[in-house]
Amino acid sequence: MSAQDFLDYCGSPKEPIRLDPELAPRFAARVPTDLVSFWIDEGIGSYADDNYRTCTPDLFDPLLSILLAKSVELRPDDLAAIGYSCLGCIDLWHRAGRHFVYSMDVGLLIDMTSKNETEPLPYDLAALYAAADTPLPDDPIEGFLSSRSRPEDVWMILMSGASPDGYDLIEDDDLRPLVPQLQTSYGGLAPGEIYLRRDLRGPHLAQSYERINLSDAQRLLPETVLYSRSIEIDGNREEVSVRIPVTG
Repeated sequence: MSAQDFLDYCGSPKEPIRLDPELAPRFAARVPTDLVSFWIDEGIGSYADDNYRTCTPDLFDPLLSILLAKSVELRPDDLAAIGYSCLGCIDLWHRAGRHFVYSMDVGLLIDMTSKNETEPLPYDLAALYAAADTPLPDDPIEGFLSSRSRPEDVWMILMSGASPDGYDLIEDDDLRPLVPQLQTSYGGLAPGEIYLRRDLRGPHLAQSYERINLSDAQRLLPETVLYSRSIEIDGNREEVSVRIPVTG
């Protein structure tokens, strides 16, 4: 997917702030160059009825430097924030071309690329290809296994966050759409605000959230970050997790 494909599908950001070209070298080594060009030409702003906002890495660099200061496997400056959702889920681009997601409410960091790399073989590949309106290859199993190692596409990552459809699928514990409830209860989000779940002990309901400034949310540090990734053992996917202590 190209920047133009993303632009054709999602449009230009709402209320864009264009990146000063003189600042481009600061980010050029951390994210794909066409993304930096997009920030300069189209700007940084909101999508999906303000439920997703693109951003430059410096917005979350201070947070990552604290969260990952004691990490053995990950270096904070290898991860670069490129966007975040209304619920505080941050899309992170790894310098090696991998995709991570950090959830601010529960302190969970997931290596999403590892999940793609260990995707289990579907039960019926023929039906999967048919649903995608794609011709069945001569060796569909080999084709599927090869597809798991395809490079991450930063535009697909952003399109997933910027598409409004996904937010309609988020439900509370009563199986009611969550985001519309939050908008009704707390009002729409201004730039630099999110809905953050603060009460993790009770049911997952709109009442457990609050509307909060992003800078305040970043000061609410967890005691540990749970770093999760997927590995494959004997053809089976297994989840491996490690807790990273956080010092504020």
